[in-house]
Amino acid sequence: MHDYDLIIAFRVYPKVSKEPLVFADDKYRLTELGLASLQRSLGTLRVKMYALLDKCPDEYETLVRQYFSHTDLHILRLDGIGNGASFVKQIELLRNDDSAEFVYFAEDDYFYLPDQFPAMLDFMRSSADIDFVTPFDHLDYYTLDLHKHPVFVRSLGEHHWQSRNSTCLTFLARRSSLKEAAPIFATFAKRNYDASIWMSLTKYEVWNWRKIWKFWRTDRFLFSVMAKVWYFSAAQVLFGRRYTLWSPMPSIATHLQNDTIAPAIDWQKEIDVCLAEIRNE
Repeated sequence: MHDYDLIIAFRVYPKVSKEPLVFADDKYRLTELGLASLQRSLGTLRVKMYALLDKCPDEYETLVRQYFSHTDLHILRLDGIGNGASFVKQIELLRNDDSAEFVYFAEDDYFYLPDQFPAMLDFMRSSADIDFVTPFDHLDYYTLDLHKHPVFVRSLGEHHWQSRNSTCLTFLARRSSLKEAAPIFATFAKRNYDASIWMSLTKYEVWNWRKIWKFWRTDRFLFSVMAKVWYFSAAQVLFGRRYTLWSPMPSIATHLQNDTIAPAIDWQKEIDVCLAEIRNE
């Protein structure tokens, strides 16, 4: 019996990247929205929480304690080590902590729907062949040629779960799978792309030379994604096992970058409800 249902490593950097749907000039408020929505999405799960604060002002620690003081909370203050190194720190913490079977990588610019997080754990527990789950039904799945691959669908609870070739760096993992794949994930700190990491693990489209040639001619960024799969992870592609990654439909959370918001949900309405709850606390 594990001590917890879930271990979370939540990392925060105090500057806004790209263009979020809300609080484009206020990372503190954006982080508060993410923490508040995550806390209410978890429901009654028994959670251990690592908060990685990368060169954050003191008020960020106070903010984390406001929403997660009821959990087993551990604050790690980092000295501006950056995106890649802080992700590697998440990997180290989560792969080495055996107090839960399932672990979660969390970034600071996601918004979660209330009481929905347990559905991911239920799905994970439903079959031993599920390695990773993203909470995010990414808009790119429906718009980018990179994601045009055979999709398997499973139904559980109120969601359809679809097999995917890649996602971002917010995801749920079976700890045993994370331990195996940790060296591949760690290449992110060597300037590998998140999509390239995932594709080397899921192996969708990595042998599609016609598509690689098409990207070379029409989309150099997508070509670079495919090229980095082979540059960083050829051994994994050739000899490693194939891992599974699944996403829920409808989405359980959304990355708040305003041009990739998950479809089919009125996120502004959901955010407004959450903000009203924050104001009333």
